[in-house]
Amino acid sequence: MRIQPLSLLTPRVEKVPSLRELTIRAKDDFRQFMANDWFQTLDTGFAIYQIQAGNQTHTGVLALNDIRDFDLGKIKKHENTLTKREAEYHILLKDWRAVIKPVLLTFPANATLSQWMNAYIAQHSPSFVVPMAEDAEQHLYWLVSQDADIQFVKNVFEQIEAVYIADGHHRTTTIANFAKLNDEARGHLDFSHLFAAFFPDDQLRIMGYHRLVTFGDSTEAETQLAQIQEIYGLTPLNIPRLPAQRREIVVVKNGQCYSLDWSTLTMDKDLEMRTLDTALLNDIVFRQLFHIEDTRSDKRVTYIDGASSLQGMLKATTEHKNALGFLMYPVSFEELYLLSDREERLPPKSTWFEPRIKSGLTVYSLD
Repeated sequence: MRIQPLSLLTPRVEKVPSLRELTIRAKDDFRQFMANDWFQTLDTGFAIYQIQAGNQTHTGVLALNDIRDFDLGKIKKHENTLTKREAEYHILLKDWRAVIKPVLLTFPANATLSQWMNAYIAQHSPSFVVPMAEDAEQHLYWLVSQDADIQFVKNVFEQIEAVYIADGHHRTTTIANFAKLNDEARGHLDFSHLFAAFFPDDQLRIMGYHRLVTFGDSTEAETQLAQIQEIYGLTPLNIPRLPAQRREIVVVKNGQCYSLDWSTLTMDKDLEMRTLDTALLNDIVFRQLFHIEDTRSDKRVTYIDGASSLQGMLKATTEHKNALGFLMYPVSFEELYLLSDREERLPPKSTWFEPRIKSGLTVYSLD
């Protein structure tokens, strides 16, 4: 990977009335925040970025990546993008004249990089800290600006053959498309590099991304639950829980959980590894039983993220008596890498990565 240091814009913590509000409103009010002098420009360098949330610590590197690596297939994607969303982000970039959140990229854990980050953190105080008390998080940054350190990090990344988009497919594609335009069409902005947060896979968690299907008829959820029971079998669970393993889906109705076990489904070894639980659910239940052809556009389907998870689903199915919930086991990094390497696409909303990177905490100017 071809990475470069950058000059980050970061909030002036002492000036910002509410850091949480800044992250929420950055998409709409970034230019106003700049006019308020709420941001400072740091010296050029890489940044070690650490998110502390509860007893979890996640550490990575903020840097620029040559956008040509995306065109060469070295920045791999696992989702298809929507032209409408790309167009929306296109407008926002020209308005912001900046990228207000890095794309989250992951890769198999690299011992050399991890040892260097840990040693650097142990030997240096953070360059700046952004406390997010309302979210029970703390964001810490170590600016790395010494020539020897910069060259070391560049050398390490040159040995990494590919990285994988965890969050930011539309942002990446839009920036790559901008880079192909002439200077005037780009608004005289520089799109030669992708602003990225590189987190090794041992610093991230993939959580399940769950589905809620709401039916129009008040009795249809009960009918469909009975149909699933008749065809595939359901085991009532005494205690609500998430799926315990791959090929188990927990079905929820009115707060009651049932185990749907597909571990005995017969398929060849290669197809077995490549077929995700979300794909099976879409094909076997949503399409064949519910007649839902496109889960991305069908308004009966909504999604509950991994952070909300079990409690969110129990609440949703209790409030919506005519709904069925489907709790999913997380996709593994191995599955993600395999499908991305084969240029196959995961079904929409298959992965929820933690931690989440917030808008407006680190910004890269495109001027």
